Amino acid sequence: MAMWIIFKSFSGLRSPLTLWVMKLGDVAGSGVGAGGGTGGAVRDAGGAMGKRGVVMEEQYFRKKEQEQLKQLRAKLRESNHVVGETALNAYLDSITSHEEHIREHQQEAAFHRDIILTHQDKVQYHEQQIVKHQDAISTLHAKIHSLAASPPSVHHQVE
Repeated sequence: MAMWIIFKSFSGLRSPLTLWVMKLGDVAGSGVGAGGGTGGAVRDAGGAMGKRGVVMEEQYFRKKEQEQLKQLRAKLRESNHVVGETALNAYLDSITSHEEHIREHQQEAAFHRDIILTHQDKVQYHEQQIVKHQDAISTLHAKIHSLAASPPSVHHQVE
């Protein structure tokens, strides 16, 4: 890390002199013995070439990291798409199953409607027969009343 140290010196009549000194230490590419060596011959030599090598290396790894992130995002999107397709297929299968059940229930309803219509016709026939027999009973009751009201000498023929 670069560290700036300010030295001020006063020498008699002279104005203060400020010197900026940059201490290079623990900086990659600064050379062996200065904390930035053992990264290859150029880096061991230090100087601008060593620092440039470090920058290029960092750029290389940053670029590789970005490529890996890009690939990871693409795989994630693809896996999300696959998961989405799987869920979509499950929903479509469920819809198909419900449609099959609807068809089965429609067939059953049609079958029972036919039975109901058949039985309605039979019910209507039997209701007509009931009315016919009730009319016959009413007629017979009327004849019984007429027999009871008539004199005993008159014989009615039973039909």
